[in-house]
Parts: sequence; structure tokens; C-alpha cells
Amino acid sequence: MWVRNVRAAGMCNGGRNTYATYCNTRNSNSIQDAKNCINKLPSVTGLAWGWVNAPSGKCKCTADTFSEAKNNLFKGCSNSIEAERYEGNIGLCECLLRIEKEWSSGFQGTLLIPVTGTHNPWELEIRFNKSANIQASYGNLTNKINDQIFVYRQSSWNDYPKINTTFYFEFVADGDVKPSNIILVLFDRQPVNISLIIVPSLSIFPSKPINISTNNGTYDYGAVLYASILFYESQRSGRLPANKRISWRGDSMLKDCGENGEDLTGGYFIDGSSLEKISSRTAQFTSVLAWGVIDYEDAYVKAGQLEYVRDAIRWSTD
Repeated sequence: MWVRNVRAAGMCNGGRNTYATYCNTRNSNSIQDAKNCINKLPSVTGLAWGWVNAPSGKCKCTADTFSEAKNNLFKGCSNSIEAERYEGNIGLCECLLRIEKEWSSGFQGTLLIPVTGTHNPWELEIRFNKSANIQASYGNLTNKINDQIFVYRQSSWNDYPKINTTFYFEFVADGDVKPSNIILVLFDRQPVNISLIIVPSLSIFPSKPINISTNNGTYDYGAVLYASILFYESQRSGRLPANKRISWRGDSMLKDCGENGEDLTGGYFIDGSSLEKISSRTAQFTSVLAWGVIDYEDAYVKAGQLEYVRDAIRWSTD
């Protein structure tokens, strides 16, 4: 049995002084050893949580408060156990939880975590205070406890997060849960502070009419430009920007490289159902887009699409 206290300050960008207490007993001679270990920990302001695993696998408990951790954590457990508890002002990093969509029984979210060290492989843990169903395409779900604790680890085809970049983890949570039901997130076993942001929903067409003079023409070219550029955005490959307008599109082909190791990430897929990127076709539509902007820049300005079409061209050329 061992107990350790750790104090860390400013370990991530925007980090704050943090305090964490760990208590771990492995294969103790009696459950009383583990109880004594927990009871000796100080009660401090902040989130407290913990769990116990018994050899039978029938005792897997979580606690949201210090009182629960002390009084309820070991109910139903006996003899040889493994216990662990964390407590304190949780958060070594500042993390954003961006809510893409929300409905009555769940939500779609993205965790944005600053990377300031080497993570090989990475591990992400999300904890809820009630049962939930989680779906995520990035990483492998390696552990799930009581439908409340979900641990994901890097897949063999995932890229390693690079220092001074942002780690993106998109997921869908369902089962009568809300963002407020997330009580803890750990990245590489380090707790992070979560700030919540909500992304306004986007429709296929603008919510307000586009004011552009068409000389009493038949077609709404402003809406056509909007939808056309949005289609190109849905075909982007590589590491997508945080301000992407297609919420359901994620990063792709992050290890794309040439025969001699050339970085080939980015660019566009050639159509809506293919995983191919062909330079000649990308050059064709990029040239047409650029030609249209050169000849009709004022129309793009009036339609409010100039910056978007420039981004589309830049995605090809960069």
C-alpha cells in the first residue's frame, strides 16, 4: 500500500496551480487497509472521485464527492482489492468542450486539448456521473466501467499529437445525458479543466437571405455559391481547422506521405464517395474557382463568400 501527494503548477498553457492527492492500495491484506488509506487523505475544495476493483469484478464504484468516496466507495467489497482515489482542484490543462449539437437525450461534442509534451501513445479518459453511451471513431475503447468511465487509447493508424498543437477528440454521448454530466476528463492520465462552448447550429442554406443584385434574374446565385463552397469543404482531407463548418467531418489521412517520406496530408478527395486524392483534378477545380474569383470578385463580396472561396483555394495550394 502506498500514498503519495503531488503538487504541480502551470503544466499546460493557461494552466493554474493544481493540487491532487492519490491513494492506491494493491492486494492489501484487508479492506481496512484501503479504508484507512482513504480516510487519511485531506478533504479539500474541489471534485473528488474514486473507484474500487475487486477480483470478482462485482465491485466497481464511482464517487462524485469526498463524502461518497469515504462512505460509499467500499460497500460490497471485501478482502483483496485494488483502490485508487484522486481529489483536489482538478485540472493540469485548460481544455475546451465544444458542443456541436444537443438534443433531449444527448449531445455531440469535441474535446480540444492543448498538447505541450510527447504523447506516445495517447490515452483519453472521460467520466460521467450517470450511465451514458459513447461513440467515437478516433482511438480504441480499451476500458469501460459501469457505462460511466470510458478510456480510449491511440489506434495504430492514428497520428501522434505534436507539441504545441491541439488534440481533437470528437464523440457522441447518448442515454439521457448532458454536457454537465461530464465530471472529469484525463489526457494521458492527467486531469484537465474543461471550459464549455456551444457552436450555433448550421443549416444547409443561410438563415438570412443573401442580398445580391441579380437584375431580376431567375436564380439565387448567392445560395448557389454558398452551397458549392460548402461542398468543397466537405471534401477536405488532413487536419481540419477548429472553425470548420461541416461538424460531422473529422480529420483524415494524417499519415499520408510519398515514397520518400514527403508530407502529402491535406488537399481534397476527388468526389463524395472516394478516398482518392488526384492532383490533376484538384488543380482543375482550383483553377476554375480562382478564375471565377478573379472575374467576379464583386459578386463573391456581395454574397458574403469571398473569404470562404479564398480558404477553399488556399486549402489546395498550401
